[in-house]
Amino acid sequence: MKKAGIIIENISEKGVKVIAFILMAVITWWTAAYTCCYPLDYSEEILTVYEDSVIKNVLVFLAIFVLYGVLSWVLFRNKNEEQKKKIVRYFAIAETLMVGITLTTWVTVTQFRQSRDAQQVYQTTLSFLEGDYSHMEYNYIQGFQQQLNLVFLEELVLRIGGDYRVFQYLNVIFIMAIVFFLYRITDKLFQNQIVNFYCLVTVAGFLPMHLYVNLVYGDICSIALSLVAIWALLNWCDTKQKRYIPIIVLALTIAALARKNTLIIVVAIFICLAIYAWREWEWRAILIGALVTAVMFGSMQIIPTIYEKRSGIELGDSMPAILWVGMGMQGNWGGHGVYNAYNESIFWAAGNDAQKATEYALVDIKARLQEFAEDPAMAQDFYKNKMLEQWGETTYGSMTLTFDDSKDVTGLVEAVYKGGLQGMLVNLQNYYAFVIYFGVLLFLIMSIRKRNHIWQLLPLVIVVGGILFSIIWETKSRYVFGYVICMIPYMAYGVWVIQEKLLSFLKKGK
Repeated sequence: MKKAGIIIENISEKGVKVIAFILMAVITWWTAAYTCCYPLDYSEEILTVYEDSVIKNVLVFLAIFVLYGVLSWVLFRNKNEEQKKKIVRYFAIAETLMVGITLTTWVTVTQFRQSRDAQQVYQTTLSFLEGDYSHMEYNYIQGFQQQLNLVFLEELVLRIGGDYRVFQYLNVIFIMAIVFFLYRITDKLFQNQIVNFYCLVTVAGFLPMHLYVNLVYGDICSIALSLVAIWALLNWCDTKQKRYIPIIVLALTIAALARKNTLIIVVAIFICLAIYAWREWEWRAILIGALVTAVMFGSMQIIPTIYEKRSGIELGDSMPAILWVGMGMQGNWGGHGVYNAYNESIFWAAGNDAQKATEYALVDIKARLQEFAEDPAMAQDFYKNKMLEQWGETTYGSMTLTFDDSKDVTGLVEAVYKGGLQGMLVNLQNYYAFVIYFGVLLFLIMSIRKRNHIWQLLPLVIVVGGILFSIIWETKSRYVFGYVICMIPYMAYGVWVIQEKLLSFLKKGK
């Protein structure tokens, strides 16, 4: 049976790399040639596609490539492995602390209030804390019942004290966790201190993550705790120590409660767990999957029931996921597959009946698929633009969704959001994303023939799942930036391995 498991792992490993290569080649090429932007005056959430310069993007990558090489040469020249490890460890600690100090200051200075869904969830939480459950009867909660899980988490925190700013300061801690645990994951994947260093430098400069510190929503929390769970899982596989299992289960449960799209990460983990369990004939891997399933899905079912009992109000059906799939296939003014209230209008038209809404959506999906079949060029153009509007909008909504337009901003805050730094930061993020995408593509090119353990590909499986999910779901660039974070270890390795190949070539030439 173990032999069959090894064969399955080898096939899966090659399959993941091939699929990832195709997807990353498409994304890298399209985002080199085009870029997407929201209006810089934040007047509306509408994306515009612009032509980009492939040459400029490549030149920026080469500049980063050289810069990283110079930095690693300065830091690690004539150092043994133990000395390199110590340097990177101190650098990671210093960077994590610096990120914490900088973002704490930023939150204190900006004092941005919330809007859109974040404000709706926060106001619902405040009402529940006062014993007012009228929000349970509103269309928002009736339809988007998954938001009650986030309300539950916010309520737990607010019972201790504070207001929405508590969550912004908690986001600081979560971002610090992202920085540190991404470095630890990279170390587990590649055990290469230069790659670890490149990962740390790259994540430190990933501006969208830092700007999202002000968004009181589940994104940052779910990404951070998912990375903690991945780190704990990789350590469990090495040591089989039981202490990592509660961390995995608890981290993934809270992450899924904070953001339901965490299920993409959970599915990727389950796939890798199943392959690992078969290859090693390790029953405890199946146990971990069963525990995560029971606790996570159990919590997601229990919390709405708790609110029904507390309020005396029955929720009824929630919006079925197929409505977001149907919305993601529609061409709209302002984007391809973007939010247009299709999910809500169909659900309300069906009388809040999930089965009827599903039937209506399936009719629309079938009709849309027929349109794509009759006009393949239109279908290709649609999905090209759909992917560009997510992976090519390289602020990932971080500026549009965090700016508080009710507040008069001055100084550095004004410069970032409305002044002289705004355009420069948007351009910087455009080049930065290309560097990450191209670095991942280099990793795939250089490793396609190598054999990797399935756990070395776990973040890559998550990335593949995220890209495929973005193709069928509602179009929104915010939904994909967590997957970009998962790309960074592979980008770091891709840069390093090409540097090593070049050095080897130059030595042979001499």
